[in-house]
Amino acid sequence: MWLTCWLQASDPRFINASVEFDLATLKPTYKLLWGEGGLSNALAVAEGLGFDPKVVQRAPEIAAKGQVSFVLDAVGRHLSQALPRLHMSAHRIRKP
Repeated sequence: MWLTCWLQASDPRFINASVEFDLATLKPTYKLLWGEGGLSNALAVAEGLGFDPKVVQRAPEIAAKGQVSFVLDAVGRHLSQALPRLHMSAHRIRKP
């Protein structure tokens, strides 16, 4: 996010924007918010997908220490476990 903020501040051809996100449904509203930088909702989505709460709780602390690769590895492991369950659920929903 720092790059988009820097571009907006250094070059008038750029403007920051974000897409509104509904934390209750864990889905984007697709409302474009011009001039506003958006927060990452990755942790809220991860929590909603059933990621290990310990990972979600520690992620901001670890990221603040610059250990982002550790956080990404942990999230990647949990996501790879959650995706098959999501796929199966979506398949069941689509069945008549």
